Amino acid sequence: ARQSAVQQAETEARAEGLRLGARQLAEAMEEARRTIGMDLHDQTVADLSRISRNIRRFADRGGTMDRELQTIEDDINHCLRELRMIVDDARPSVLELFGFADAVEALMDRSASQLQTPVDWQVIDDSGGLIDRMPARSQVALYRIVQEAVNNAFRHSGAAEITVRIATLGSRVTIRVQDDGLGMSSDLRRHASGIANMRTRAALIDVGFKLKSGPKGTEVRLEIEGSTLLPKRESETP
Repeated sequence: ARQSAVQQAETEARAEGLRLGARQLAEAMEEARRTIGMDLHDQTVADLSRISRNIRRFADRGGTMDRELQTIEDDINHCLRELRMIVDDARPSVLELFGFADAVEALMDRSASQLQTPVDWQVIDDSGGLIDRMPARSQVALYRIVQEAVNNAFRHSGAAEITVRIATLGSRVTIRVQDDGLGMSSDLRRHASGIANMRTRAALIDVGFKLKSGPKGTEVRLEIEGSTLLPKRESETP
């Protein structure tokens, strides 16, 4: 019995070590994202903006802009829009400044604007902003999970309606991403890595993850226990 207990303790210690390592890796990757986002914003976006302004000044001096120069300016401005979206994905500044619900709303607005077919979407926060009380790393992980679910819904589901609802259920907080699209069953392989990423991110912050998908739509559900909703320390920064 003693040997069995020792083996059990060793197994649990190894599992906890792996879990801690995975969590540290996820945090390091998130920090790398933020650094890349800041570098792109401070250097690449700034350089392209300067080039675009110089082209405009050149055209203004001549009074006209020929077609080739106009095409170059249009291409640069398109690149700038794409880069700004990449930067915002890499370092979700809205999450840091305005909170989780507003960040998800900005994400959905951006996703909807890229579609040719209109989609009705909404973000409903009935929790009183409880997610914003969580540690910063947990907020970012939840945002990344919702981001994956929202991107799947907008890009692949063919949905007419997409809803993100944050609500309280007893001592828990739930986040549900729901759509009325075609479901994943017809092409599950395409979604497999995204599902695995969401599940892993949830496990690393002790959040329950459930997925339901069928011909009438898909629901990603996150369940956050009350013990996980610890207030942020004042010294902690996102």
